[in-house]
Amino acid sequence: MSRSASLSTEVIEFDPGELIVRAGAGIAMVDLADVLAARGQRLRSPSFGTLGGAVSARRNLPIQKPNAAMPNTVLAMAVVDGEGRRFKVGGPTVKNVSGFDLVKLIVGSRGTLVTIEEVTMRTEPIPQCSRWFAGSGHTDLLYEPSAICSVAVDPTRKTPTDEVLVNLEGHPDDVDDQAALLNGFREVPKPTDVELWALAEPAARVVAPDPAVMQVCRRLKSAFDPANRLSPTISVEWGLV
Repeated sequence: MSRSASLSTEVIEFDPGELIVRAGAGIAMVDLADVLAARGQRLRSPSFGTLGGAVSARRNLPIQKPNAAMPNTVLAMAVVDGEGRRFKVGGPTVKNVSGFDLVKLIVGSRGTLVTIEEVTMRTEPIPQCSRWFAGSGHTDLLYEPSAICSVAVDPTRKTPTDEVLVNLEGHPDDVDDQAALLNGFREVPKPTDVELWALAEPAARVVAPDPAVMQVCRRLKSAFDPANRLSPTISVEWGLV
């Protein structure tokens, strides 16, 4: 699939064989998910908002494997800094990236450094089977579950709980074998993407920033956006200016 790169709300290029998609930052995540699903693929990001917003906010669904986290699935970006300079970061494959990894710097920066115009991401196949379980038993015997997360509030009953939510994916027979190891669990419907994102991104603890780290962050902000044109409110709140 190939479309004009000037359409910032469209899929620009999608190569299912290479598990790579390139799209404008303005495309709705639900539309991007539909395009990928039609070829049996997906991203591990919730299907709301835009692609640029998801990358800027580092929106992940709860996942166990670090290589599936957004900073490791974004391969490249076309961006504009606070001085209006357009440039690209990253490369079409992980092996092509050299020097400073600006992709990981920009992912989750909340628009304080650059405006994202275009994103290239690594996709993954949709598993044949995906089942969700909730309970308070042990999960030590499971082999590479797709997700395990604590649930402070039951998303269906809206009541406090100390349960754990588990997602098992893969071949149906393998999922059945793994499900048999879950004592003290019950099968539940898949939570919504909004609920899963809340579980993946619990309320952050307020901690005193490391002065050395903040010095580096301020230098980066000054290099990318010296006039504080990008996300000025967040930049002030974060102490970047």
